[in-house]
Amino acid sequence: MRVEDGGGSSSLLIAGFERHDVSPGTITSQADAVATPAGDVENFNADLTKKHNTAREGVAGVIATAMEGADAPTKNQARTLIQGITIGAGAIRHFGTAVETFNGAVDGLNNQIRSEKTREDQLKKKAALSGQHAGAVETLQSAARTAKGQLTDPLDPKHVSALYAAGALPSFAPAMFSNVADLTKVKLTALPVDLANMTDREQADYIKQNAATLDPALIALFGPAAKQMVAQDVGAAIKNKAIDRATVDVLSSLKNDPAFAKALYSTVTPDEFSKAIAHINLDLFGVGPDRNGATFPGTAKDKLALYDDFIDAAGVTLATYSRTVDADKLTDTWFDAITDRDNPTNAAALTLLLREGGEAGGEYDAAFISDLSSRVLDWERDQDDAVWGPLAEASGQWIRDPDRVTLNEYTFNNGYEDETNYTFEGGHATDGLANLLGAMGSSPEGAQRFFSDGDGVDDDRLEYLMFKRTFSSEGVTRSDEGDGLGEALEAATTGHLRSGENSGPPSLGDYTDERAAALASKVFTLIGENRGTGNTDHLLDPKKQGTGGGGIGDEWHMWSEMRDSIGNIGAGYAEDVYRTLANGQGVDGDGKLTVSYDNLNAVLGEIGRGDDKSGIEVLATALVIEGNDRMGEEIAEYEREAIAEWRAAHPNHPAGEPLPAEVMKNIKNASVLAEDSADRELTDVVEDNGRVLGRLLGQSVTVDMDDEEAAAARAALAAKAFDVATGFLPGNEVLGQGASELAKTAFDTAKSQGLDAIKSGVTSAPAPTSDAYRATTDNAWRENLQGGLANVLVQYGYTAGNDGQDLPRDALDSNGHVKREFVAEGGTAPTSWHDWWDSDAGNNYGTLRESMDQAFNNAEEEAVEDAKNREDDGNQESRGG
Repeated sequence: MRVEDGGGSSSLLIAGFERHDVSPGTITSQADAVATPAGDVENFNADLTKKHNTAREGVAGVIATAMEGADAPTKNQARTLIQGITIGAGAIRHFGTAVETFNGAVDGLNNQIRSEKTREDQLKKKAALSGQHAGAVETLQSAARTAKGQLTDPLDPKHVSALYAAGALPSFAPAMFSNVADLTKVKLTALPVDLANMTDREQADYIKQNAATLDPALIALFGPAAKQMVAQDVGAAIKNKAIDRATVDVLSSLKNDPAFAKALYSTVTPDEFSKAIAHINLDLFGVGPDRNGATFPGTAKDKLALYDDFIDAAGVTLATYSRTVDADKLTDTWFDAITDRDNPTNAAALTLLLREGGEAGGEYDAAFISDLSSRVLDWERDQDDAVWGPLAEASGQWIRDPDRVTLNEYTFNNGYEDETNYTFEGGHATDGLANLLGAMGSSPEGAQRFFSDGDGVDDDRLEYLMFKRTFSSEGVTRSDEGDGLGEALEAATTGHLRSGENSGPPSLGDYTDERAAALASKVFTLIGENRGTGNTDHLLDPKKQGTGGGGIGDEWHMWSEMRDSIGNIGAGYAEDVYRTLANGQGVDGDGKLTVSYDNLNAVLGEIGRGDDKSGIEVLATALVIEGNDRMGEEIAEYEREAIAEWRAAHPNHPAGEPLPAEVMKNIKNASVLAEDSADRELTDVVEDNGRVLGRLLGQSVTVDMDDEEAAAARAALAAKAFDVATGFLPGNEVLGQGASELAKTAFDTAKSQGLDAIKSGVTSAPAPTSDAYRATTDNAWRENLQGGLANVLVQYGYTAGNDGQDLPRDALDSNGHVKREFVAEGGTAPTSWHDWWDSDAGNNYGTLRESMDQAFNNAEEEAVEDAKNREDDGNQESRGG
């Protein structure tokens, strides 16, 4: 008997494994026959039974008895009717996919048999493959059983979800079955059937029409041909400078898709991107560098948002593209375009595109971004004079960064009605090298490569960037005040702690913690050694300063927009900063932030300069988390030792079972807080916490303020740090109702929290200058410091009373006292909570509070005096700040 076996160059000499006797196409046709009437409810009821039976009969031998057990769809409700028949069609369709898979497996097995030349060898090969064939048969039979269950109980949520995930239901299934299952949370493994049946052109149009609402997981399932068509359409809009909201929505939706990215950047050249960016800038800002204050109509706000979204998405798409092609060729192409003096607008426009991609979360190929930035840096240093400002002047087009442009809105009456207008200022993106540094913000491996010379830190490159060229926003260069340099340094030193916005943790490649720490140590030391330096001859390279101002001035201070990044770097090494501040001396070792105590204090002073305190806020929050973690570790260690001692004294107690409740109660009651515990370790940590926070705030919040103003600023900043780190809200409640998830979990997860989580918590909390924190008195925030200890004790259950019940997290006020509602009154609360406060443990807790407070007072006073002495005149303006 001749068996259809999928073809081949030679014949089977024996009967191979048999394919299924009904083709997948026939089964799919029957599924469509079932599904078609669902689109016409009015005519559906009349021939439901006929259509359903036809489907059963048409697939006889396909599912066999699986079909016989299927219930007829309910006819009394149109919705249930449509749902049931849609599931029936989906079940049949999905079984057809299983048959296709089975037949493919059989073809593969038969091809292996055919490869043998003799009948005897083919028989042996078939016998050897019989196990694989049996597995394929079982898989098919399992699919039939699944189909039977889906047809028997079509509206079982698990059946609906499974069929939707497999692509057997249409794209509108989430709405159709919203009363059955939440399909919006189901991960698709195949395109829904209606989308899968479209032509490539239809799929491309569907993507474009629905781009604003499409799930990225769904976009990933479309084939490369459709995405290439979409890229060609987007590319045409960019080339024609016809970039509208629909175009940007498509670009934003597909920016992380490799097929789309490759097609787009193979379609549109760097020069064409540059011309599009210049066109948008001309429309928004006109020509010339000094149009600050010019008036624009109300549409300017929407245009600026469109520009921002466009360049963000185009940049992230470029980052995606960079990971799909040869890095050397891509570097050559973009270097040539950026340094092309015949097209001077490219310098700012293309480097801004790269920067916006990095700042929006795009991770560039490490070799591409590091090599491109290195070549541009070397090119800059080889020039006889400043390059970036003159290039912008040559083009007459001053490209602006939409993230840094400030719009000022005002309303006036034009004689007929109120009209909203805008003025704008700042945001020049002239400095191409600063833009490339900013582009590395989401590419830690690339950033670390850029600052390395193969053996370690590239000292010459780092010192050039920090001291010998300008990042001033004034003068012809109109740079970014060190913002990009800070972002690149942060990525290179804390990449292992960060998580990308678009795709989770970045790919670290050959990034190492040792190189990161070495670079961070070098940066902190350079800042500390040069802060306030009056002799700048060894720092300044005049030819890189351009014209019209922006020089270093009489003293060197860190660029104003670097401060937040340097604070973030410090937070990334919170353990090392904590130890240095606590002990008054630096730490040593690979992977450590090795900076002297004096230089660290100088860095803290630099981070705290100016109005933007975000860097110090992040660092203070990280140190609060570190301190709480240390207190918790001491308490936990005591408990582990007490438990081990009890087990040693009771060897018959089963090793895997917890201690009796009464024993644990006694351990809690005789805790590190007991009068006779003599636990100096906890006392030392508590005093360290006070000392560290006192020194941090005293050094960083001193300059440019009188004493009273500085004290209030320190109190407000500390209050915010405790708010984010331990959930103390402005109302001075412990882990109150409004505490963020980070605040509620930071103590337990501090070691696994990414730096971005802390930064996000700081960003989302009120500003220290807000009423929420400004109202905090110097004494009240100290109560928060004391309350931090109470919070740790609550989390470890060390405020349990004699009945073993733990004190709730919100039971203590900011003084560490039990709130009135938790004190026994009329039998409404366990008296043990109040008893605990009057116990030896409660009294010893008060002693620890006093130790912490005294350590803070002494450290703060000394740090403030030291910081004042470090300032030449006590109130120097920072360079560019």
